[in-house]
Amino acid sequence: MYSFFAGKEELFGAVYDRIVEAVTQAMPITPDDLPGYAAGLYDAATANPKVMRFILWYALERGDDRRVPASVTASMQDKVAAIEDAQRRGTVTDRFGAGQVLALVLSVANMWQIEGDGTRNLVAVAQHRDTIVSAVRVLTEPAR
Repeated sequence: MYSFFAGKEELFGAVYDRIVEAVTQAMPITPDDLPGYAAGLYDAATANPKVMRFILWYALERGDDRRVPASVTASMQDKVAAIEDAQRRGTVTDRFGAGQVLALVLSVANMWQIEGDGTRNLVAVAQHRDTIVSAVRVLTEPAR
């Protein structure tokens, strides 16, 4: 290990970078179907709970000192641009800025991934996905 990394902190950071890059590449945004995108994020996190646990652990370990890999920043900028385009075309609400829409979608998609916060049992697990899809639809659909 020390042939490749200076220590466990550097290894920890490298693993985080790889995970985040893999997730951002595996889940391309679908701005015209943000409820489906949120459902896909939920499905991926549910199928790979250790990934979410690792990301949360990284946030706890690094606190405010954690850096965002350039690939993640670029991916977020691309997603915001895609949402802005969908807003211009009228398929996504313009009640919120594109960055706000993305933050809402990501937050709702991952809201039940944190164990022990007490919210997992408020809604039957079988209803989590449907609740996410419905909530994102309400948050992102343009006003009629």
